[in-house]
Amino acid sequence: RHYVENWSLFEDVRIIIKTVPAVWMSRGSY
Repeated sequence: RHYVENWSLFEDVRIIIKTVPAVWMSRGSY
């Protein structure tokens, strides 16, 4: 269970790292 929680946290961080640059780039293109 502890491993699963760490994995979900890792996935959240990965999603944020992938999403933030996309939002920043789309905002910069404005």
